[in-house]
Amino acid sequence: DEGRALRLDTFDFVPGPAEAGLVTLSLNDPGYPLDNTFFVSLPMHRRIRVLHLVQGKPNPFVQSVWATDTLVHSEICNVMAKAIPDLDSVDLLVVEAWPEEGQSLALAQIKEWVRQGGTVVLFPASLAGKIGSLPSRNWEMPVAETPANKGLFRVQAIETSADFLGQALTRRPRPETLPSVRGYRTEKPEAGDRVLMALNNGDPLLLQVNEGEGIQYRFSIPLTEEWSDLVRHDLFVPIWYRLALASLQATSYTGTLGSD
Repeated sequence: DEGRALRLDTFDFVPGPAEAGLVTLSLNDPGYPLDNTFFVSLPMHRRIRVLHLVQGKPNPFVQSVWATDTLVHSEICNVMAKAIPDLDSVDLLVVEAWPEEGQSLALAQIKEWVRQGGTVVLFPASLAGKIGSLPSRNWEMPVAETPANKGLFRVQAIETSADFLGQALTRRPRPETLPSVRGYRTEKPEAGDRVLMALNNGDPLLLQVNEGEGIQYRFSIPLTEEWSDLVRHDLFVPIWYRLALASLQATSYTGTLGSD
């Protein structure tokens, strides 16, 4: 009545009793200074759920990122042993491309999930000195496999905007300290693509491709020591955290607070 606006003072997600699954919401309301704390139900399963689709053992470097972190729940699915689980509760899908035939149904399932707003990270497998194939933008395995570029390259450009690595890099690494690459699959950016990491010859190392309402993040290298120093570099963990955090959509991140 006096025109005093309700001002948001703190909006910290402070877990309450585990059995209640509550968070504390504190507001600064001049009209009611003694009654400004509310408890709001927030689904505690809103940890970031990452699903890895593999054809054998999961990539140890990617797995090590979330090994001891309670923020992320990581699950492995061997596509050669069982069907892909329901993707509705998955935030980030990680796919180390498998070359075997007979996976068209799985690729079609992933394609539809991404088009509806899912986020997937793709990287080729390392196959006995060779770089495995990678599904195309349309989720088709290439019929004629192009040879990988081999040589000595170095990461030269990194996207440092706020929504990727801007908050992770307090200072830009010196060029001579950036990871080296010993082989990669060439993928030329198209209109609307975003190059997040590039090599010194201009080719993308990490490419963001929008697909429907979702996103493909496409690495051009296998994530192993055989092909790059990236897996041992200080950038490796921040990159994966940013990809995981970017996979959270607003409706799932805010839980019931956004809809109620």
